[in-house]
This record gives sequence, C-alpha cells and structure tokens, in this order.
Amino acid sequence: MPCKLSRNRVSFQIRDGRQLQVKALGGQLQCALDGVWLPAFRQMTFLEDGVVDFPELRRWIALKAAEANGRRAELQELACFAGIAMKFQEVRSGAEIRVSIAGEGLQYTCNGTWRPPFKSLEFHPGDVVMFPEIRHSAKLPHDLAVELKGTLQALAEMAGYGTNFAEVGCCSSFLPVERKSFGTSLIFG
Repeated sequence: MPCKLSRNRVSFQIRDGRQLQVKALGGQLQCALDGVWLPAFRQMTFLEDGVVDFPELRRWIALKAAEANGRRAELQELACFAGIAMKFQEVRSGAEIRVSIAGEGLQYTCNGTWRPPFKSLEFHPGDVVMFPEIRHSAKLPHDLAVELKGTLQALAEMAGYGTNFAEVGCCSSFLPVERKSFGTSLIFG
C-alpha cells in the first residue's frame, strides 16, 4: 500500500522541547535533533510512555503523550517511503497496520498504537498472519496478500534475518551470526 506522505520528511517538537526532524533516504532514515544531523539508521523501536529507541544510534527520544500515536504513524510512514516498512488495512477491523524494523526483529502499530517487537510470524489460510509471541493476528487484504507476505519476509531479512526453507510448506528465518530464530512459518491448511 503506498505511503500517504507527499514529502520525504517530518519535523515536530518532542517531549523535552527539542525539535526532531526525520527524513527518508533510500533504504534508511536520518534524524536531526535541534538541527544536528545524526547518522542514518533503519531500526526504531516503540516503547512505553511514547519512547522511541534508535538502537543503531544508541539514542532515544520521548514523544509528547497527546501526539504519540500520530507521530509513530508518521515515523512509520517515512520508513515506508524509504522502503524499510510496510502498511496495509486490516480486513476485519479496518485498522491501519504498519510494520517496521525494530531493534529485536520487527514491530507493528495499529492506528499508531504500538505492539511489542516480535521475532516470528505465521501465515495461515484465509490470508491471516499471526504474531504468536505477542498473541496478535491480522487478516491481509486478499488482493494484496501475496505481495504483503513477500514484503514481511523482505523486512525480516532487512532486520538481519535470512530465510531457510526447512521443509515443504514451512519456512523459518534466522540470524546466522547470532543464531537467533526469526520464525516465519508458512502454514498451509
């Protein structure tokens, strides 16, 4: 699903009063705090109290509470614009789901409300993707399901996980260097 942004950057004030600018680059994001640009990054992890952690930068910021959901959505829209996130409308609820690369796997938001990062996903019949670690699921739009499943797998690879086909009908992803598992099980029923 295409991004809503008509520009490749956002700028807003964060909780401590500093000005945050974030721009989309090819395959990455870059941010500036009060005009000082930091190195480019791909990972951002949404945490409690409006905190956004940037693991690659070893920095975090806190969003204003009243604006947190909207700002998270904007940041993920930028990541989508940069090609390092995806979004779709969940069929059952109509909610806007955005998935981006987090410090420990992938993470999604539902209308800007964050969910914990996860390392495994399962594709089930009926275009349902399950996130077993966090006990959530989403129904993909049927006409985009194949493309969205491929994009989820590509995001897992961008997060540092490879894909390993262990047996027919099942694929699991893993991070060979650290031997962490990112299970993307394809389950056919």
